[in-house]
Amino acid sequence: MIFLGLFYAFQYSDLVPYLLSESPAGYSFLQVWLWLLIIWFRIIPVVIIEYVYELSTFIETIFIFIFNLVFYYLLASIVSKIWYNIKTKRNESSHL
Repeated sequence: MIFLGLFYAFQYSDLVPYLLSESPAGYSFLQVWLWLLIIWFRIIPVVIIEYVYELSTFIETIFIFIFNLVFYYLLASIVSKIWYNIKTKRNESSHL
């Protein structure tokens, strides 16, 4: 993911050709600062979005699991109450 972010920064940034052609011998403080800004605004959001996406899918999985537990518990209790009512009414009618 980091390499993809680096490729994206090199491929689509308007500042990269300027920074590469500015000083072939070395980079000034301003150029290093611009590189850090490029890395910060191009790579870090990708990593944060990836982390938030994975975290949201994990939380979604937990909510789905809890919902399934509650839903099937309620469904089982309703079915068992209906079955108990049918069974007791059948037993009451057989005693008459």
